[in-house]
Amino acid sequence: MNTARLASAVSSAVRRPHVPCPHAPSGYLAAIARSGTDTPRTVALAEALGSNPQSDAPQRDSCIRKGLAWPPARGLVAFTVPGRADFIRRQPNRPDPLT
Repeated sequence: MNTARLASAVSSAVRRPHVPCPHAPSGYLAAIARSGTDTPRTVALAEALGSNPQSDAPQRDSCIRKGLAWPPARGLVAFTVPGRADFIRRQPNRPDPLT
């Protein structure tokens, strides 16, 4: 991944790391948070959401464009801000797509 692109995503997310993102795909973010790893495979996220990686691509791209996540390698995704997964898991009113 381009280092400048990552730096831009991180800087935009770090300014306000835990602001709710109402237009972000919350189910995809919750799946990342509940994956049990810092860099889940997109295939595993699709399985957890009951879909396939191709149909989840727009959600993944939206998270990346908004600076909420970044692709550390092909087929992987990770949050840009440390602690975001814990924050999402602590939200009481968030619907859990995995249950």
